[in-house]
Amino acid sequence: MRCASWFLVACCGLAGCSGGDGGSGEDDPAEPSTPTCGDGNVDAGEICDDGNTDPCIGDCSADCSAVVTITGCGDGMLCGQEVCDDGNASDTEGTCSADCTMNQLCPNGIVTGDYSGSPLAISGCTSIEGDLDLEDHSGSLAGLERIASIGGELTLVNVTGVTSLTALGALTSVGELRVSATSLRSLDGLESLTTIAGPLSVVDNESLTDLSALAGVAAVGGDLRVSSNPQLASLAGLESVATVGGDVTIRENPLMSLSGLDGLTRVTGSISIVMTNTLFSLDGLGGLTEVGGDFELGAGLDGYDLINLSDVSALSALRTVVGELAIYHSDIASLEALANLETLGALRIEETNVASLDSAFSKLTYIPGNIEIFSNYELARIAAFSGLERLGGGLNLFSNTSLEAVTGFNSLTETCAEPEASTIFGCLFLSANYVLSDLSGLRGLSTINGDVEVNLNRIMDLTAFDNLETVTGNLEFRSLDVMPTITGLANLTRVDGELVFETAQAATELDVANSLTSVGGLTLTSLWYVLAPGGFAQLTTVDGNLWLSGNGFTTLDGLGRITTVTGDLSIQRNDDLPQCAAEAFRDGLTTLGGTVTLAENTGTGTCL
Repeated sequence: MRCASWFLVACCGLAGCSGGDGGSGEDDPAEPSTPTCGDGNVDAGEICDDGNTDPCIGDCSADCSAVVTITGCGDGMLCGQEVCDDGNASDTEGTCSADCTMNQLCPNGIVTGDYSGSPLAISGCTSIEGDLDLEDHSGSLAGLERIASIGGELTLVNVTGVTSLTALGALTSVGELRVSATSLRSLDGLESLTTIAGPLSVVDNESLTDLSALAGVAAVGGDLRVSSNPQLASLAGLESVATVGGDVTIRENPLMSLSGLDGLTRVTGSISIVMTNTLFSLDGLGGLTEVGGDFELGAGLDGYDLINLSDVSALSALRTVVGELAIYHSDIASLEALANLETLGALRIEETNVASLDSAFSKLTYIPGNIEIFSNYELARIAAFSGLERLGGGLNLFSNTSLEAVTGFNSLTETCAEPEASTIFGCLFLSANYVLSDLSGLRGLSTINGDVEVNLNRIMDLTAFDNLETVTGNLEFRSLDVMPTITGLANLTRVDGELVFETAQAATELDVANSLTSVGGLTLTSLWYVLAPGGFAQLTTVDGNLWLSGNGFTTLDGLGRITTVTGDLSIQRNDDLPQCAAEAFRDGLTTLGGTVTLAENTGTGTCL
C-alpha cells in the first residue's frame, strides 16, 4: 500500500508506512526497541507487563515485578484518593489507618529521621528528612510513589526483584544517590530528579545501559562516581550536570568517549578516568575549565590501560588543575591542546606516544609541585614550558629513550622553590635519556634547592649549567661516557652536599667549577683517562668526605688549594698515581677530620 503525501499521517497510522517518501512500511524492517517495563512485553527480569507503569491500571505492578489485584483500600496499591495503603484495612496492623487516609509514620507527610523498612509502610509519605536505605531490599518499591524529597542518602544497593524505579517518579531531590549491585537496565523513574545535594554513585550494575533518566540533574554536590558497569557504553543523561562538588571517577565502563559530560565546567575535587581501555577520546569534556584537585588519565594494571586513548583535544578549554595532572599508560600522541593551562599543581607524563612537547604548558609561570616526564619512548623534543619561571618541586626527565633536546624551560631559574617540596628523584633528575645531547633550555637555572643527578645521557659538556650558582643538596654527574672534556659550571659558588663526577670513558680533561670555594663532599671516581683533576680554582674546603678512586690521575696538583677536609680522606686504586702524590696531598692539609685511606696508587712517577 502506498500513501499520498497529503494523507501520510492518517494512512501510516493504518498501514505502518515509514518516512516522508511514501515508502511501504510493509517492506521496511521494524526498528528494534529497547525492552522496558510498560511496553506490553514480558522481558527478562519482569514478572508481568500490562502495557503501562500505573499500578492502578491493569494487573501488573509499576515496576513489572509482581502481579497485582486492585480491590481498593488494603490491597497495597496507592490508588485513587488513598493517602496510604500498607496492604491491610486495619488500624492496629501496619502504619496506615483502616480507611487509608493517614499514615502514622508521617501524619503530616514527612518521615522524620532515617528509614530502612518496607516501602509499603511509608506509602503516602511525601518526604524523608534522613536516609532511605533500601540495601538488600527484595521485591516491589510500591509505597514510594509520593516521595518527592529525601534529605539524606537514597541507597539502592543489592536490591532484588526490582527492574524499574518508576515508583520513585515523584522524587525531585535527594541528599545522596547510590545505585549499586542492581539488575536495573536503566534508571527510568528518576526523570523528575533535579537536585543531588551530595554524591552520586552508580557502581557495579551488571545490566545497566542507560542513564538518561538523570537528564534533569544540573549539579552534583559531592562525588560523581560511575564505575564497573560492564554494559554502560554511554554517559548520556548527565549533559545538564555543570558542576561537581567533589571528585569525578569514571572507571571500568565500556565507554568510547565521555559524551554525556558535555555540560561539565567545574569539578571541585579530582578527576580520575582510569581502567577504561575502550576509550578513544575525551569528547564530552570540551566545556571543562577548572579541576580543584588532581586530574588523572591512565591506569597501572595490565589490560586496563587507556591503550586506545589518543586524542585529548577536547581539553583545550581547560585553564586550571589545582593538583597534579597525570597522563600515563595511553596512546596519546599530542598534548598541545593543553596550551591554555594557566594554573597547574604538578605534572606527570608517563608511557605515552607523545613525540614532542612544543607549545603545551606555555602559559604557566609557576608550578608548586613536580614535573615528571618519563618512559615516553617516542618523545624526541621538549620545547614547552617557555614561560615557566620557578618550580616548587623537582624537574625529572627519566628514560625517555628518544629524547634528543630540551630547549624549553627557557625562563626557569629555580627548582624545589617550596621548602616543603616532596620529590621522588630530586630537584633536577636527568637520567637514562640515552640520546639526550641538548640541554640548552636549562641555561637559565641559577638555584636548585636540593639534589641534582645527571646520569646516562649523551651530553657533550656541562656548559648548560654555567649559570647555576647554588645547589643546596648533592650535585652528581655520572656516566658521562661520550663527553670528551668535562667542562662547565662556571658560576657555581655553593654546593651544600656532595659534588660527584663518576665514570667518564672518553674524557681526557676535567675543568669545572672554577668559582666554587667550598663543597659538602667531593668524589672523583672512574675518570679513566683524565690525567689531572683540573678546575676547582677557588676550592679550599671540603666540608665532608673527599674520595678519589679509579681515575687516570698522574698528579693531584689541580686540588692543591684544598686545605680542609672535615670528613674522611680516601685516595685509592688510581693506577697511574704515585703513592707519594697521595701522601703529599694528605700532608698539605691543615685540617683533616676523619680517617685516611691511601692505598693501591701504583703510578711510577716521582714526587718532589
